[in-house]
Amino acid sequence: MNVGESVRMALDSIRGNKLRSFLTMLGVVIGVASMQTMVALVEGAKKDVVTQLQGLGSQSIYVHGKEVKPEEEPESEWRGHSRGLRMTDVEALERLPGVKEARPQVVGVQGDIASPNGKSRRSDVNGVSPKEGMTPDMTLVSGRFILQSDMDTYAKVAVLGANVRQDLFGEDDPVGLKVSVNGVSYDVIGVLEKRGGRGMQNNDNAIFVPLTTAQKRILGGDQVPLVVVEGEPDVNLEELTARIKTEMKALHSNVDDFDTVSQKAILQAIGKVLTVITLVLGGIGALSLLVGGIGIMNIMLVTVTERTREIGIRKAIGARKRDILIQFVIESVVLSGVGGLIGIAFGLMLTKSFGAMSQEMKFYVPLWALCVSFLFAFGTGAFFGIYPAVRAANLDPIEALRYE
Repeated sequence: MNVGESVRMALDSIRGNKLRSFLTMLGVVIGVASMQTMVALVEGAKKDVVTQLQGLGSQSIYVHGKEVKPEEEPESEWRGHSRGLRMTDVEALERLPGVKEARPQVVGVQGDIASPNGKSRRSDVNGVSPKEGMTPDMTLVSGRFILQSDMDTYAKVAVLGANVRQDLFGEDDPVGLKVSVNGVSYDVIGVLEKRGGRGMQNNDNAIFVPLTTAQKRILGGDQVPLVVVEGEPDVNLEELTARIKTEMKALHSNVDDFDTVSQKAILQAIGKVLTVITLVLGGIGALSLLVGGIGIMNIMLVTVTERTREIGIRKAIGARKRDILIQFVIESVVLSGVGGLIGIAFGLMLTKSFGAMSQEMKFYVPLWALCVSFLFAFGTGAFFGIYPAVRAANLDPIEALRYE
């Protein structure tokens, strides 16, 4: 018997026992669909995060100050020296070879924002320089961005993120009106275009004030918590990071009161974490396939018992053990293969449905996920079909013919 004939007989068997075949394939369908959906969720999140971080600039290096603890550094090493970043550090960083610009920031400080109409919300209050207005994430829909004159005069002016504007003023243009930030009145000078989350922050949920204003009124000093260093397009980030560390240690009397991390390093770290999550969630889906495989093996054992007399007749007229073995393995593989195809279709429907219901959850189904899901289903049928097939092939033809 050739393979084509075995496949035809397997399909005839499925059609002849529709309900049993469907229940047998159900475990495989659920396993493939769940594996595919979970992988699509993680891959979608990975793609979304990578896209957002790359939107911030693939040549970015983040330099931020850290507190020096006496137990980590002898007092003689840090007493009287800088314990944070200052504008002098920003200027020194901009002079380094390979640096396009350095943007100082005060980020992530929570504040109570209120409008004159009585509406309020909690938001991030970020202190930025005029350079920040040149980045793609700072596209204005009305008004203007922060100017150097605002920096020089410690102006109490603010640019609102899209969600902040919506919550406080609805569809009205707030430019020219005032908002209260932790009880202090600020003039609204601009509104940002809605962009969604970008990397580790969401500008839609933040307001932006001059860096000097944030330093004076929020930090109460002249520290710069974060500096985003943008490298030239052709610069090597590892070499530039090393130059930054050398320059900063020289400026800070060899005190390690800062940290640096590049955009590339962040992407690599996120990629590793999401890869582990993909493997874990894919493993959970594979467990469902394992259950489905056990179901296939049980049904195939029942099928062997039901067709014992048929096996005896086939052996009596010359069928070899190999023929019987191949036939039953193919039947098992066809069952799992059809279940895998149905599972892939069901998984695609699930990802589209979930994606349509939630704008926050991003789903992305890579081609390799479809191939791996089907191969897992195919392999499940082949593995769990071997024992029933071997049992069928080893039946004694005389005993099989006597079976009622």
